Amino acid sequence: MAEHFQDEVPDTPNHKRLGRGRRFSDLTISLGSALSPTTISLRSGSSLLSGDILPSRESLNVRKSISLSQLNVSGENLYGRQEEVLTLRDTYRRIRQAPRESPLHLLDDALPEMVLVYGYSGTGKTFLVEQAFSEIATLDGFFVTGKCDLQHRDQPYTAFVSALTELAGTILARDDSPFLMMELQDAINNTDRNVLIEHVPELEEVLEGEDSELEEEDEHIGSKENRFIASCLRFIRALCRPSRPLVLFLDDLQWADAASLDLLESLVTDWKNPSVIVVCAYSDNEVAEANHPLTEKIRLIKSKRTVTGIEVKNLNASATNSLVSDLLRSSEEDTKSLADIITTKTCGNPVFAIQFLNALLNEELVQYNLCTFKWRWDKEKIMSKFVTSNVANPMADKLRKLPPDTQLMLKVAACLGCQFDTTTLILAMNAFNFVNARTETEGNVDIVLRTLDALRKDGLLERKKDAKSYVFVHDHIQHAAFCLIPIDEQEQFQGRIGKALVDSSTPDQLDSFVLVAVDLYNCGIPSILGNDAELVQLAALNLRAGQQAMKSAAFDSAGKYHETGITLLPKINTWKDHYILILELCNGAAQAYYCIGNFDVMQKYLDMVLPRNISIGDKFTAYSTHLKVLAVRRKYDEALTTSFRVLDEIGFTFPLRTSRYISLCVDAVKTDFLIKRDAGHISELPLMEDEKRIHAMGIMEILGGICYQTNNPLFNYVVFRMVRWSLRYGICSSSCWAFAMFGAMKATYTCLLGNVRFGFDLGNTALGLFERLTLRNDRTKTMLIKVGYIDHWTIPVHALVKPALAVYDLGMKCGDVESAMWARFHAVCYTWFASRPLGILEGDLKADYRMMQNYQQYATLAALLPFWQAILNLMGKSSDPKVLSGEAMIQEDVLGVASENHHHVVITIVNSLRMELAYLFHDYESAGTLAENLRDPDAVLPGFFQICRHYFFECLTSIALAKTTKLYKWKARAVKTEKKIRKWAKSGNFNCFHMLCLLEAEMAMLKGKTKEAKVSYDAAIASAARSGFSQDRALAHERAALFFLDLNDDFWASYHISRARQCYAYWGASAKVQHLEKDHADLLNYDASIKSALSHERG
Repeated sequence: MAEHFQDEVPDTPNHKRLGRGRRFSDLTISLGSALSPTTISLRSGSSLLSGDILPSRESLNVRKSISLSQLNVSGENLYGRQEEVLTLRDTYRRIRQAPRESPLHLLDDALPEMVLVYGYSGTGKTFLVEQAFSEIATLDGFFVTGKCDLQHRDQPYTAFVSALTELAGTILARDDSPFLMMELQDAINNTDRNVLIEHVPELEEVLEGEDSELEEEDEHIGSKENRFIASCLRFIRALCRPSRPLVLFLDDLQWADAASLDLLESLVTDWKNPSVIVVCAYSDNEVAEANHPLTEKIRLIKSKRTVTGIEVKNLNASATNSLVSDLLRSSEEDTKSLADIITTKTCGNPVFAIQFLNALLNEELVQYNLCTFKWRWDKEKIMSKFVTSNVANPMADKLRKLPPDTQLMLKVAACLGCQFDTTTLILAMNAFNFVNARTETEGNVDIVLRTLDALRKDGLLERKKDAKSYVFVHDHIQHAAFCLIPIDEQEQFQGRIGKALVDSSTPDQLDSFVLVAVDLYNCGIPSILGNDAELVQLAALNLRAGQQAMKSAAFDSAGKYHETGITLLPKINTWKDHYILILELCNGAAQAYYCIGNFDVMQKYLDMVLPRNISIGDKFTAYSTHLKVLAVRRKYDEALTTSFRVLDEIGFTFPLRTSRYISLCVDAVKTDFLIKRDAGHISELPLMEDEKRIHAMGIMEILGGICYQTNNPLFNYVVFRMVRWSLRYGICSSSCWAFAMFGAMKATYTCLLGNVRFGFDLGNTALGLFERLTLRNDRTKTMLIKVGYIDHWTIPVHALVKPALAVYDLGMKCGDVESAMWARFHAVCYTWFASRPLGILEGDLKADYRMMQNYQQYATLAALLPFWQAILNLMGKSSDPKVLSGEAMIQEDVLGVASENHHHVVITIVNSLRMELAYLFHDYESAGTLAENLRDPDAVLPGFFQICRHYFFECLTSIALAKTTKLYKWKARAVKTEKKIRKWAKSGNFNCFHMLCLLEAEMAMLKGKTKEAKVSYDAAIASAARSGFSQDRALAHERAALFFLDLNDDFWASYHISRARQCYAYWGASAKVQHLEKDHADLLNYDASIKSALSHERG
């Protein structure tokens, strides 16, 4: 089974006479010629056993050589893969049958198709996919391939860049190219265009023209961010639609870099790209380890969506015989015994089978008999001589027979990767004087091109559509070419190529392949030890490569580049002689390892900077990273102390005594006045120019987050000062966070600052400020504030899950892991509030728990655990549903650690959920005690939606206690908390309206206003049902049942308790269902008897 096929029909012996002096048994079958698109024609119209392909009887006296490239294999013969091909084609049919609309009008719940094609190396996965989608071009679709590279697996986005390069050529070659280019240029804005062209220069011609100033489709996804992943997703959205789908084939995914895997995850979980089919092929024997990056990524993707899997196994004996008979142009009956031998030796692996047949022909153990016009072989000799344990060895033997210059070119090409362009190859050949040894440059280039063309015809290389790049036909060929280099010379050989690429290229050229050059150059480090000047040069190149990797969100690779650069610098007088270089390398390494959660390695490089007697400006980056780590590790006291010390070193101090907080209200009123006065001009404020003040703003931004977590009164002071500084001295990136957080405070508070609409508008203004700023990572924090603390005051929580996940994706790609994890936390909370079935939600929480542990985000993890345990309690997976102890956490332990670290956010969340559970299970006294102990949660959690839930259940608890205890304090408390909910609901908070209806019903019940209570209960039930809050609908039914029970109305009481049971069961709250069945068995039986009677009456 071949993995590639060609377009032209090769010459046959009857068409072309070959010269004498060569034996007929010199028929050669190479792995390349068996797999190359330039050697085997899979035309459906070609005859399987055409007589003219075999020698004629008239030529018996002539020795001939026939290559396998002269044999045709029918494309109709899939060698037992028909079912797999149909599965692949079905995905394409589903896309084509979707409504033919613009992508902007597609339903949001349509994901791209994703297919995993896996099997042992050499089983024909590539051929299978290409055969399945061979006709897509005639159906107005796109089929592009990106191949991952073992040699350069640390380089980000290799497969995607290759695929997009091919896609650019395909777009330009289409008949409707002008129309399509105009459509893309209208949809892609200036920032996205620049990002795409930076990574894929071939897209410049496709995206040429005037830059678009259109607003982005989804403001939450961070569309203005200068990031390749976001730009790539938007480009594909603009290109694809059901009538014009894209099939993206990613081959050899087992060697994908981390950044490519992240882009893959983003693409296949992008709800706005439904007209894409992503087909991923990988060798499962290469990813056997459970912790392999691809294995973990596939597991994560499968937790978010369904994935089609196709296992490509080895050929059975019958299919192998079909392949051999096609290749040898003989009947299956004649080749059966030979095919059985090949099956035994190769287990039916197509690549190994072809290579084994190649070896048999080379050794003349399979020969063509000119008398009988049949192939013949000696089974015993074959069985005794050949064992194909390594298919690369016979291929290497074949390559060693090539001319020396050709071998050299193959070795260099193998080091460059599975795909390379001619310009890079020529520059790399300079390392071996290949070009300099000849006189004319143009002639040398011509020699290189002719050699590449010869290798293409020989089936070793394939020329890409752009005619400038070549790719090895199979990774086995690339490996065999690399094996031509003696093992003890491989590192030096690669180092010479890397140095040649650096020395021979222009700055612009080096930018395009700096990662390849540095990877190769680093291989040769042992050969340049002792040459300090060259080592320093290479260290600078590693810094350049690390910065490019950081820019592409390949943080693991970035850390390695920076780390390598540090080790290359001299150990003596490094900070004196190479100050800027070592400083940037240390800061870069620390940032990269922070992004992947490797804090131990990160700390090593921070310790190389922070203790030194250098300026605070040069320490700023290191201090910022250090403070972030202290925050996520919940070392809040140390973080506060360090923040104050750094601010003091910069030249700005903060009040440390409580007595200074008397002026807080004055500051609040002053800040509120200033921002209202300048609200219409915030976007026009000048940029802040004082570098010290900019650094102070950055530290205060981190300090503000720490104060928020610890309920430190300095939080308000920090926000107020940052806002006033921005209005007075100009804006910087931290100003956006300050304005957004002030907007959250405006939306939350019901007195003094309270103004939901103004807070919402201020959040939008904060995001808009990034139009004028160039910094990247800070946007995630501002978006987190908007999505997590502002938007829910005016937008349904159901609509905020996807935006929160988009912020998470952006944060992970930008390296702002802390904000990403908090965005993930808010996504979980929104799904909890929006009544997602608890069983599904519990599975998501398990995955999030593992991820937060992996990145050591302990602050976010501590806030997540109470929600996880509350879900388990409601599902009946705990001994006491009112106590947050079980599989996820132990209540006392979590509260103890939180108290020790002054983590008041977690303390408030735990006790708020405890109060909610206590009320749900009718332990009103415990709920009341918790409500009294939790004072002003909106001051601890300003902006967090749990505040609404907290006051909702606090009010319900107060009403219940007012009814049972007759104490005035509970009625007063109920009135006070109801006013908060009423104000939020009347200000346009969609998520609070059903809460207000239920509170009005309960208040009317408390006052004895039966008629009003009935109306309000009905309104609460209808509103909760209409808004999609299943758990609150269940609660409203339950409270209505208790109300009617007090009125001795068993009919309506049984009706509502039955509906409550149904809603709780739908939500997955088994513990609550059991609670109702235990407390109200008579009502549930009464409802069942009524239904039975009605059913009997109808019958």
